[in-house]
Amino acid sequence: MKRLLLLLLLLLIAVVLFFYFRIPAKEVYSYRTAFRCTNNSAIRLLHDSTKWKNWWAGTQQSNTIYSYNNRSYLFRNMTLPGIETMTSVGNDSVSAFFQVFPYNIDSAHFEWSYVFAYSANPVTKIKQYLQLRSLKKDFKQFLAAVKPFFENEKNTYGMEIETQRVKDSTLISLKKTFNHYPTTEDVYSLIADVKKYIQTKGGEESNAPMLNIFSVTDNRYDVMVGIPTKADVEEQEPFKRKKMILGYILVGDVQGGMATVAAAEKRMADYAFDHQKTAPAIPFQSLITDRMQEKDTSKWITRIYYPVLY
Repeated sequence: MKRLLLLLLLLLIAVVLFFYFRIPAKEVYSYRTAFRCTNNSAIRLLHDSTKWKNWWAGTQQSNTIYSYNNRSYLFRNMTLPGIETMTSVGNDSVSAFFQVFPYNIDSAHFEWSYVFAYSANPVTKIKQYLQLRSLKKDFKQFLAAVKPFFENEKNTYGMEIETQRVKDSTLISLKKTFNHYPTTEDVYSLIADVKKYIQTKGGEESNAPMLNIFSVTDNRYDVMVGIPTKADVEEQEPFKRKKMILGYILVGDVQGGMATVAAAEKRMADYAFDHQKTAPAIPFQSLITDRMQEKDTSKWITRIYYPVLY
């Protein structure tokens, strides 16, 4: 019996020594996987603290503390490619980095990583090694859980964006300068003038009114409206006929008021930049909802158009 106990003790010591020398003094670990999401759009979400709760796969405990699989993560610092967090593994704290790196034009590598210094105590060292395995498992599960969010353009850009061919080849436009930000009444007064002009010239509208507002100075705004027509309509000052290049264009719909539309225009420009697209012409809005008839701005639907070279 004593001999058996001695053999078991020696075997236990051998196992401990094996793992002790097999485990390095410091472990550098990273796990990454590719998401169909641009690097820039992901970084914008990671660096915007107001958006953290939207993509985090677990629960929010406070402004800077989030949990996943019963493990808390303290968001400590922003890094150039992401966020540094502090989490616990048993009695130890681990600096874990959630970061994003470029992969292709339309995809990025998402990565969890850490650097951990093991204890010199052999029993503690083995215990730490086994506990870190659960953290690695959490990393893999977390990335699988957040992948659908980041791969949805409505989450990363606020709208679904399609690449289409330009369909309206000709339009009649009218431009006017205001000493204040144009009101809905200002815009639709110009639209009414264009509609009347097209009708007078025997033309026929083919699509919703188009709008572009340029801020020239703090108290000067250039407003241009246009209405596509089925065929060319002769121009006569101040009404201009414009010809559209039948190339490619980015298209996305948003619902909301002017602030929502302005934010959508910025995100559309971000999308073009992230996908390395060049604009050969100015972007514009298409007023799908008649804002004079629908007073509730939350119900306004606006289509954002952004011409691009392919």
